[in-house]
Amino acid sequence: MYELIYNKQMKKYIIIVLIVVTSLMVGCGQSDPVVKGKVVEVNIDIGEIMVESTSEDMPGLVRISIGKKAEYKNGVSNEFAVGNYVEMTIEDAVAQSYPPLAIAKSVKVTKK
Repeated sequence: MYELIYNKQMKKYIIIVLIVVTSLMVGCGQSDPVVKGKVVEVNIDIGEIMVESTSEDMPGLVRISIGKKAEYKNGVSNEFAVGNYVEMTIEDAVAQSYPPLAIAKSVKVTKK
């Protein structure tokens, strides 16, 4: 009797472990979202820019918060101007507002 209960409990634990491992493996394959587009607004006071994004990950207007942890590529300064073209990798967590608010992980200027 004890062996039967023990086997059922072990099967439950094994199933739970398999589900957790599988979900972790699926989550690891995702890449960070990218925002590419033209800067249409700069708000230096709060460290945000508004980008008209043309990327598939996040099309349309996107507010980007550029914190101190953002990595700047290709000699980019943190002095953005309206009309700059940028490409940014953003954190997965995006505020569900309009326009959405994202946090930049890496920033680089592009030609278009």
